[in-house]
Amino acid sequence: MDAPIKPKSRHVPLLPTNDSRLADLAVFAAAHWLTEPWLTLRFVTAAAFQTKSLAYQAAVASRQQIGSVRPIDADEILNLDEQIEANLYRLKNRLIDKYDKQTALAHYPTLGIIKTNKTYTLDRDRTKRAAALLTLVQGLKTEKLEDGAYGTAFWQPLTARYNELVQQLTDTSGAISQAVNAKDTLRNEVETILSSLAKALDANSPSDPDYKAELRAWATSAKSTAEPDELLQAVKSKKPRRTNPAGLFFILPARYRITVSTASWAATLPLRARTAAAMPAASKPHSL
Repeated sequence: MDAPIKPKSRHVPLLPTNDSRLADLAVFAAAHWLTEPWLTLRFVTAAAFQTKSLAYQAAVASRQQIGSVRPIDADEILNLDEQIEANLYRLKNRLIDKYDKQTALAHYPTLGIIKTNKTYTLDRDRTKRAAALLTLVQGLKTEKLEDGAYGTAFWQPLTARYNELVQQLTDTSGAISQAVNAKDTLRNEVETILSSLAKALDANSPSDPDYKAELRAWATSAKSTAEPDELLQAVKSKKPRRTNPAGLFFILPARYRITVSTASWAATLPLRARTAAAMPAASKPHSL
């Protein structure tokens, strides 16, 4: 007599949270779907999903490429900020030399200098500071401070580069925002299709071995040595999957994965519990 078929658990495998991994998974699954014409979804075709998955992969790459430029520009603008703070006092001193200390304060706005937290400096907001630098360069002519190593020769190129970087950062932020919106829209669609494919495979697989074999073929399970459903169940229940001499290993998403040594775990128990845990199995009292 044949053994009865074990009922199959009805879980949909977890999808990668990382955009690059999910994009690779979607592209692979889309290509595989084209070789499995028996499976159909009412709301999307295999060819349409392949187009969408490739678009998602391109959107992920575009987002990463655009974002890689911003740290370089941000570092350079920080260096320019340091130069501004380190050399602005020279202009203040020249105004004091030209006028007296009290009268010089009235000429600070001509150079874009304002009072911020009891300190006279250029506005700290990047966009406003860029405008203040333009005022400063124009003010050098007005106050006849163009000459010298820290006159127009110093402030003109710094101002030009600062304004250029601020504009680049503004453009990059806008481009990143648009890229993120496009990527997230495609991600939602890709996740919906992948989940639907997993459910369709589930409905067409009579047993767990068949279902897991299909998941592997379609690559809709996490890249792990654990079985797809076993991994999913362990993540949902957050119970230990196995123990070993090195410690207790909990199956959780990679970013939450921890290893707790038996010794460290036992040290946190009350004295009575530690004593019981250390007793040989044969000598432990039976519970009623």
